[in-house]
Amino acid sequence: MPEPRVGVAWDMFGNGKTAFHASAGLFHQAQTTARSMDQAANNPPAVNTPQIFYGTMDTLLAAGPSFSARPSSVNALERNAKTPSSYQWTIGIQRDLGWGTVVDLTYVGGSRATWSSSATSTWSPTGPSS
Repeated sequence: MPEPRVGVAWDMFGNGKTAFHASAGLFHQAQTTARSMDQAANNPPAVNTPQIFYGTMDTLLAAGPSFSARPSSVNALERNAKTPSSYQWTIGIQRDLGWGTVVDLTYVGGSRATWSSSATSTWSPTGPSS
């Protein structure tokens, strides 16, 4: 995926003491990470974490096979997900004051081009789990 970037620096007075600099670019954030793949590995039937709310030991033991067959949550990845991306830019001036001292005044900005979102859903073939 291309990530175009551009930058420029200019010695304003030609003496190497004052410089103007600017840069801009498009940056992408990886969406499918090892963490998201690890979450998908926790899906039933590999891992099943059933829950009973407002119950007692009697209701836990009487829950039967429908309790153990009901997944508490499922993790998934979006099929046609767009990679989150953002535009970032800087503009500034640097001045060499001498004695190894440089003053730099720079503005840094950015905006998002596309963004990702996530949603959590609890599903059960027999209806709501709570």
